[in-house]
Amino acid sequence: MHLGAVVADAPSPLSSPRSPAGQAQVRPSSARVKNCAEAIKAVVAAGSRAIDEVPRPGSRGTTVAFIHPKGALGTLIELVEDPSE
Repeated sequence: MHLGAVVADAPSPLSSPRSPAGQAQVRPSSARVKNCAEAIKAVVAAGSRAIDEVPRPGSRGTTVAFIHPKGALGTLIELVEDPSE
């Protein structure tokens, strides 16, 4: 998945996509992006589903948005825009 200036490789699905309790396993991942709002647009244009339609404040002055695991091979992706970088 290409997110503007950042490329985030989502891991391939586990051999068993369900945990022993029958719940889907979600693996978290994060990607640093230069512009969180533009990254959301790129992800949606590529066919994935954004949890956040607009970025929200994150910790330590960052701006974040999340991509739904169903559109990212079971990986919850956090897009992180850090103004200090």
